Amino acid sequence: MAKIPHRTLATPSPSLLQVEFREMNSVSVIVPTIGRDSLQGAVESVLSQAGCVPEVIVVLDNPDRLDITSRMLERLDHTLIVADRVGAAAARNLGLEAARGDFVGYLDDDDLWLPGKAHKQIQAIRASSDPAHTFSVCASRFVRRNGKLSHGASRQYERGRMSFPNYLVERKRVRYGSVFFNTPSVLGPMEVMRKYTWDTTLLAHQDWDYFIRLMSDPSLHLQVVNEQLVEVHQGSPGSLSANPDWRRGSAFLEKHNASISGRARADFVLLHVMLPAIHARSLPGLKIALRQLHPAPPHTGALARFALGTLTRR
Repeated sequence: MAKIPHRTLATPSPSLLQVEFREMNSVSVIVPTIGRDSLQGAVESVLSQAGCVPEVIVVLDNPDRLDITSRMLERLDHTLIVADRVGAAAARNLGLEAARGDFVGYLDDDDLWLPGKAHKQIQAIRASSDPAHTFSVCASRFVRRNGKLSHGASRQYERGRMSFPNYLVERKRVRYGSVFFNTPSVLGPMEVMRKYTWDTTLLAHQDWDYFIRLMSDPSLHLQVVNEQLVEVHQGSPGSLSANPDWRRGSAFLEKHNASISGRARADFVLLHVMLPAIHARSLPGLKIALRQLHPAPPHTGALARFALGTLTRR
């Protein structure tokens, strides 16, 4: 693989970093981007975090936007890695290799960390009986393309009492099933996060795959901060959620075929394979969706979202 060129811009002096790293926890935040205008706000939301020393690692996966991105961030402390269209998962992995903080988190370029996010999750991890093997998630608030809030369900996952993959994908209600498990919500110690890289073979649902693997590790503990500390923007221009593809959903289901079952499986196939296939008018996609459907009926929430989705794109 060719060496990825990189540049470091507006980085604090080494002496300042040494003093701050000794006195406060350092948090490396990896931000993959294609150079969208929203990137500046995302980076600023991390740099404004109190109670920690943030290290922002921006991975630009679109060399054509290098000059624009450099100007956008020229006054902000960050490290910039330039990749050549490797995809979001590989971009996050490149950022993880470069990270040097005590903790690691992620942020998409159209989302925001809200005030207190890093500090409150670090406190939650420190309060665990085994902080070195504990990661944290927080609640999120969702913003639709029209700027209105979309309130997700606040149902928490009860470890050991329900299937985690089913919990992620089932849609008992019209609202989204979980406000906790998404890319910008997670924060964990460097040693934990380095063990779990992002699957570059998946083109969608990478966050669900990531959390399924984290939650399947019996040595890890989870601390949930039930407070909205990230803002997730749905369907932003250029995002995968704005352009769903049935092949992406089918690939995710094939990987986790053994762990997603019953009505949850029917929910996922209906919304992430069949509905995109209908939008694409793809007969092969519809045939695969019918083969992947579980005999159990979908939940009413999934049926309602499917009905709405056949009329208009979300």
